[in-house]
Amino acid sequence: MRFKRQYCTRGDCYGDDVFVIWNADDINSDIILKAAFLLTKGLCVRQAKASDEKAADLQAIDAAILEVEREAKRLANMKSWTETIQSNSGKMLDEIRKMSDGLETKLKT
Repeated sequence: MRFKRQYCTRGDCYGDDVFVIWNADDINSDIILKAAFLLTKGLCVRQAKASDEKAADLQAIDAAILEVEREAKRLANMKSWTETIQSNSGKMLDEIRKMSDGLETKLKT
């Protein structure tokens, strides 16, 4: 994008873009160039910090997802074990009933 001198002040910011009009022959314009460098450095630091925070947030989200997956697996295992116990206890109760009936029959004779 081009900016003509009459539309641009000595230093302008458009989003994260910095535009500066600097005259190499005018020593007074050096401060504007230095300020632009500091401004761009600050923008870079801000962007790097935001990227680090996003990365940290993503790491926390990934850790939370892994924890949920682990807990879901534990829950599935516990459900399976409980169903096995329930099934086996039904079989045991059936065997106890058969033994009890058999003993009652033998005692009557």
